[in-house]
Amino acid sequence: MNIPQAIKILRKFHDMTQQDLANKVGITKSHVSETESGKKNPSMATIQGYAHEFGVQPSEIVLLAEAIENPNNIDSVISVFPHPKIQAMLELKNNFQ
Repeated sequence: MNIPQAIKILRKFHDMTQQDLANKVGITKSHVSETESGKKNPSMATIQGYAHEFGVQPSEIVLLAEAIENPNNIDSVISVFPHPKIQAMLELKNNFQ
């Protein structure tokens, strides 16, 4: 699963810098950076904080991560748990790699 890239896509989709997100979630900028680079695994509490700031459920972050990991399953991920922003986020994915 590609949680780091899902976090980065969501952050950029919401026009936030790493510092903006860190301030809102109550963590350090380096924590956000290390999460997005895959060097650090976020705790469930941190994922919940990210989800709150992005206006999604933690499960939607996981679904986005699964769709990133396996693009062939994008349609099935969207059909299982449709979210109006998921398709737009996936379309933006290539811009943020």
